[in-house]
Amino acid sequence: MRSAPEGIRIGAGAPAGTTGWMPNIAIGRTFLTLSLPAVIDQLSFSGMFLILGRILLSMGPSVFAAQRIAITAGSVSWLPAIGLQIAATALVGQAIGAKDYDRVAAVNRFAQQLAIGWMIAAAVIFVVGAQQIAGFFTADPDIMAQAAWGLYSFAPGLPIAGIQFVLQGTLRGAGDTQFPMWNSIITQWLVILPCAWFLGHVLGFGIVGAFMGFMASSVVNVIALRWRFGTGIWRSKAVLASDNHAVTAI
Repeated sequence: MRSAPEGIRIGAGAPAGTTGWMPNIAIGRTFLTLSLPAVIDQLSFSGMFLILGRILLSMGPSVFAAQRIAITAGSVSWLPAIGLQIAATALVGQAIGAKDYDRVAAVNRFAQQLAIGWMIAAAVIFVVGAQQIAGFFTADPDIMAQAAWGLYSFAPGLPIAGIQFVLQGTLRGAGDTQFPMWNSIITQWLVILPCAWFLGHVLGFGIVGAFMGFMASSVVNVIALRWRFGTGIWRSKAVLASDNHAVTAI
């Protein structure tokens, strides 16, 4: 057996509670438990966007092109909120590990405040600069006008979406990964798509009607996620380290 600096052992004499170079099945199982719901959520989101694109394409190529512009700009506005979601997941995980549940609530609240502040600023930029943002992508006046309306309809839902992102991160950090997944999937397929088809296609509101589904989805998500967090069920989902350093999900 050779000893590496800092007391790290290499070879057959691995410390008790570890598996050396062999995969730790318990840790692998926990990784799947925590990561698979997020993967399924993203796959569902991609599938939903394919159907949404088909609905918008049925309204005309200019509407489809306009929604791509609005979605691209909207995706940029989401990035800081997604960063706060990741930070909330990490900090909540630390608080759970320390069994400091009051800190979980404090992290969740502070991250929401930051997300709301950023999203309000992004919404103002969208409303004030919608024409300029759309003009950066196209010179076609019809597409530019429709993309601007898409940004106008996007803006009111941004602060709500910021709260949604943080709550999802908070629950995932606490180990409650399945509820955010199912909540997201249900609203994707039963709120966003029906709203896009009915308001945008049937009632003829076009891109504005289609994008109203995103705001409705965020409202439903936030109500459900706030309820879930308030119940405290996430405490029983916490991921803890056992005395022998194997990670287990309770």
